[in-house]
Amino acid sequence: MGGSSTEEAVGYVNSFALDVLIMHDLQGWAIVWDHAKRRAGACNYAKKTLSFSKTLMALYPRDVQRDVVLHEAAHALAGPKAGHGPEWKKIATEIGASPKALLPNWLPPAPAKWIGTCPRCGQRRNLHRMPKRVVSCGRCSKRFDPSVIFEWTRDGIPTQPGGDYARELKRISRRRTLLG
Repeated sequence: MGGSSTEEAVGYVNSFALDVLIMHDLQGWAIVWDHAKRRAGACNYAKKTLSFSKTLMALYPRDVQRDVVLHEAAHALAGPKAGHGPEWKKIATEIGASPKALLPNWLPPAPAKWIGTCPRCGQRRNLHRMPKRVVSCGRCSKRFDPSVIFEWTRDGIPTQPGGDYARELKRISRRRTLLG
């Protein structure tokens, strides 16, 4: 499979995308970069931009990077009402993109910042943002069970989430203490 460094991916995709914009006469359109974790590209008609995820593009091989660029260019060419319908599919096929709405599921996901682990069975839960609610392992108990509350790491370091999560956890701990 083989991804590339973020700088290499940005350089390659930027160059290829600019060539695609010129080749398909998409005048006034620009390339922008974001840090999306769940989608590789997006087409914004109002701003006339094709946006690409630095995080995901660095994980993907060149052929997938190219397909993402062509996929978003097909959106720009098909117009805002086309969605992933027949007109978009026709244009995507004509310009060399896969006429599929979703990327293959064998591609690597963006690494999760927060990883929760069940203290009993080891079940994992991956999140890109700090958890807001206290959750227990659904594999170990069908109902909320304080004995199997997920233990969290952030970037591999054991960490207790703050904010609403910390307040909820404190309430649960107090309730457990009162109930004995």
